[in-house]
Amino acid sequence: MIILVLSRGLNFDYRQAIRATWGRNGKYKKNNIYVQTIFFVGTDDSVQSAIRNEQAMFNDVVEIGKVGIEITTNYTEICLLNVHLSS
Repeated sequence: MIILVLSRGLNFDYRQAIRATWGRNGKYKKNNIYVQTIFFVGTDDSVQSAIRNEQAMFNDVVEIGKVGIEITTNYTEICLLNVHLSS
């Protein structure tokens, strides 16, 4: 199962809370389901370096060039398709 989470670049603490709780990646033995959480993070120049460091550390961040509420479903779907095709 893939869980997609839209997030603003500055919301690192929220992403950490999700990673530590319901968004934890791994296999759930009880249901024999593998869960992968992917964060689509809107960035700007002020947080781009931190987002890239977070991606290197957790390998669950997709950086997109739109910030916050401006992220649209269509844009997110295109990014998801790009991630899927490149893996």
